[in-house]
Amino acid sequence: MTEVQSAGRGFLFFDTSHAGDAVQNIKALLHNGICTPNLHAVFAVSYWVKERIINETEQQIPGIIEFIDLPAAVSEKKRKFKDVFGALRCIRLSEKLADRYHCDQIYFLHLDTFMAGLFIRLFFPSRFFFSGLFFRPLEHYPERFGNNLTLKEKLLSFFKAKIFRRFLASSKIRTIHCYDKYFVEYCQPLKHSDKVRYLPDFSFHPPDMAPPRISIENWIKSKNKFLLFGHLTERKGVLKLLESIKFLDSDHLNASAFLICGKIDRRIQQEIDAVLAELHALGKDKQVHIINDFLDDKKIWYLINACHLVLLPYQRHPGSSGILSWAASAGKPVLAQSFGLLGHEVEKWGLGVTADTGDSKAIALALTCFVQKGVEGIVDANKQAKYKSLHSEKNFASSLLNSLGPE
Repeated sequence: MTEVQSAGRGFLFFDTSHAGDAVQNIKALLHNGICTPNLHAVFAVSYWVKERIINETEQQIPGIIEFIDLPAAVSEKKRKFKDVFGALRCIRLSEKLADRYHCDQIYFLHLDTFMAGLFIRLFFPSRFFFSGLFFRPLEHYPERFGNNLTLKEKLLSFFKAKIFRRFLASSKIRTIHCYDKYFVEYCQPLKHSDKVRYLPDFSFHPPDMAPPRISIENWIKSKNKFLLFGHLTERKGVLKLLESIKFLDSDHLNASAFLICGKIDRRIQQEIDAVLAELHALGKDKQVHIINDFLDDKKIWYLINACHLVLLPYQRHPGSSGILSWAASAGKPVLAQSFGLLGHEVEKWGLGVTADTGDSKAIALALTCFVQKGVEGIVDANKQAKYKSLHSEKNFASSLLNSLGPE
């Protein structure tokens, strides 16, 4: 890549993950206003994210947009909040890249990953300004949603709250975005709360769709097609969902089919195999179809439009999910956790039904009710349409770009 001199503001958007969130967010920015003469944008991302964006973006990416492949040693490591030194190394790398590409602001597309490292970095001089997207605030959950936090959640919330207030006090932090508007409201009494801005979570679904190459004929023919997709980790609830099938009676199960698609986290592969073996022994495995592979957006969009119910059996997931927008855009109901922001949004906007997804029997009961009654009474079509219009890629991109600081 050649070095480019910015004609106006220069932003380095930085993310080390292989997450679909980064792909969605960057595509939304590319399609909705980032290609302007007074803003020079550089994206420092993994090779996987860059290739997905290039392959899935319908229009040609303008030459004024720069993409940098992060080193494999940086982008292939799964980073956690407590990895302070790893975060510091990434922040230092982002500053070197910002200097090389003449950017004065660094935007972390997943701020949570770098919070602890950035907290330490702010004690030392830097000529750069920092902003980012804060995905998972927790401290307001007891007050706003009535959730009792576990000890682990309380500790994480405590440390994030301390770091967050340091961010508000620092002159080097420009903007902190969040998908949770209730957290933004919660922050209003705090000093410098004007730095905290709400962004609508969204989905970037393609203009057309394509069926997966793997045969899903039995799923397509089912009277009740249930769909779970994404990176299949324990926290996404795939294990609890499979366990819930054991509690479905034969008549309801025979009228249903489950399609689970996405890369399975290797850490839970043995547990998934064990549950599938139990289902096989019970004669309840024939309605379960698993595609252990990445599917592009066109195939996901096809499956969402084909299904009857989108499943989000997350396990105490803090924050939002773009899957709500995917489902609302297709007019499909969801089954989601009752915990936190996700459960609140589903109930407030009439997007589907919630359950205690930490309990397999509760999931089974919700699925049984759906098989018996269908969508009647669980979806408010008018509210769902309103949610869809508010949570658009255009609203996301314009809200982000308009709040990134002065010209």
